Amino acid sequence: MEYIAKDFVSCVPTGDIKLLGITKPISELFFEKRVLSDFAKNVIYKEAEDAFRTQIDDARYIGLWQGEFWGKLVLSAADVYRYTQDAELLEFLKRGAKTLLSLSREDGYLNTYRNSMNVFEGDADVALKTCGKPYTWNWNIWCRKYTLWGILSVYELTGDSDILAGAERLCDQMIDELSANGVELRRTGVFNGLPSCSILKPMMILYGHTGNRKYYDYCKKEIIDNFKRADGRIPNLISNAISGKPICEWYPEPEKWAKAYEMMSCYEGIIEFYRYSGDAECLEAVKSFYDILMKTEYNAIFSVGFNDMFCGASDNINAISEPCDIIHFMRLCYELYLVTGEKRYMDSIELAYYNAFLAGVFNNGEFGSRGVRSIGRHMWGNQCKMQYQHCCVNNMPRGFVRFAECAVMRSEDCIYINMFEKLTAKINTPSGTCEIEVSDGYFVGGRFTVNVKYSGEPIRLRIRIPAWCTDYEISERGYIAEGYYEIMPECSELSFTVDFKSEPKLVTFDKEIQVLRDKSHWKFDRWLSDYAPGAPTPDLFVNENRITVTYGPLLLAKSKRLGNTEDDIFANEPVSPSSRCTLMPIEHGACVNYAFSIEFENGGKTYRTKVCDFASAANEMLSDPRFFSIYF
Repeated sequence: MEYIAKDFVSCVPTGDIKLLGITKPISELFFEKRVLSDFAKNVIYKEAEDAFRTQIDDARYIGLWQGEFWGKLVLSAADVYRYTQDAELLEFLKRGAKTLLSLSREDGYLNTYRNSMNVFEGDADVALKTCGKPYTWNWNIWCRKYTLWGILSVYELTGDSDILAGAERLCDQMIDELSANGVELRRTGVFNGLPSCSILKPMMILYGHTGNRKYYDYCKKEIIDNFKRADGRIPNLISNAISGKPICEWYPEPEKWAKAYEMMSCYEGIIEFYRYSGDAECLEAVKSFYDILMKTEYNAIFSVGFNDMFCGASDNINAISEPCDIIHFMRLCYELYLVTGEKRYMDSIELAYYNAFLAGVFNNGEFGSRGVRSIGRHMWGNQCKMQYQHCCVNNMPRGFVRFAECAVMRSEDCIYINMFEKLTAKINTPSGTCEIEVSDGYFVGGRFTVNVKYSGEPIRLRIRIPAWCTDYEISERGYIAEGYYEIMPECSELSFTVDFKSEPKLVTFDKEIQVLRDKSHWKFDRWLSDYAPGAPTPDLFVNENRITVTYGPLLLAKSKRLGNTEDDIFANEPVSPSSRCTLMPIEHGACVNYAFSIEFENGGKTYRTKVCDFASAANEMLSDPRFFSIYF
């Protein structure tokens, strides 16, 4: 099926873009350890596949989510294949999809819950009595969503009709059984149906591949129409977003329903529905939702939400984000950029990627964070009684590859250079190709070189001017257009320098501090919540205004990696927005990506220390709860 609402910008084939700067060593190690190696295929992947054989997700009253892990691993591996073109990986994915489909029930049901109709949220009192915890979890349809999406990702790579048919059987079985039992999709699962309704995205992808109106009609009736309810019944995502109200004011007690990752997944699906329907209200809602996030949920590490909840994160100087939230914030911005071409979405992706996202990827390539904190250390741990699985870790390759897709993009008559770490790209143009090289230099000083070579008629170039940049110089003649520097090449080869002026910026928290000293408050509890021992001590929860420092796109941090002492890391030195700040690069070996000596002068008092990029301040499994801080 063709889109009714066409994208404004399109992707370059993923394999034709290579990020060669800060991303290269981190992503290559992670891809090898978690996707490409024999261990990844025979142990990590096999553990996720075996969950469909053991089917223990509904063995107890409290439902688990082992069923999501296979789909996430496969979606990530499919993206890694697109980026690396690893032929063995493609064959592995094809075999894996067919093996999994062989585990389907005769009617097409394929999941890690034995009972296909065990789809409702549990009772907290019953859960407490039978399992010792008052959790009401049910992730049955959420797991099917990821399985469906994973199967479709393999079909898109292989074109194998048997794999597509398996996806159709899975989807048909769910629709037919729920309909036959009079069950509305929004009433299934947890968090007022948000996880279940996020199946909108893969189901619309399935509609696109098959043209089967059954899937479109189901999505419209069960999801889209329920997101536009006149009675305002929760969650009503389209109507509520268009209202412009903060998410935490949509309904009472947002900490019980405003699940960040799942909600953003629904909005990503709403954009896909917009493409096939042309329903302008859907696009209006997602754009308004982004605006709400930036006003009320944007946090100090350039992500959104507070430990996977939308509850006014912008009103809290403390920041903690699940990598799943970070990745899906980037995905949401990416989809909005495709359909609108508005630069602001790329600005958000850049800051989220180089700070919160990379901070969550552990430096040994074997695992990642469950929660990225602004101080202390990051969270980590496995899930669902499994040894190698975690929802955020399994998603991480998708974050790397989606960012690579953002780096260089194109429209019919223009090439967009959006990201500026060292890279190469090859883009098809109407009359030939365009090859682009970007040199090092962006992160320290902001000065780099761009080389461009056309094999056919040159087309326009647009260079994104980052939101953090207050001044710039570009050696090639051009002009400003919608936040880009636009160049119309007059020859087939050109080389020019870009100098985005970069000075340290002192950022103050300009809202009323939400003081939390009551340890029973849910935000305080979520701050300390951790799978691993040694959670940050309560005294690290910040209850007064502090300064953070950025340099270009990088958030800076004090860290024991650089030899900073605890007294220095957690000191409340005389730093204010009016302090004069100077920054100098220093040698750092391989312990961090970037390191600097920083000096603040304020009222005759001077404070000097060392800082590094936030992303590498604490990106490993640390037992030390007092390892780093972004606060001055």
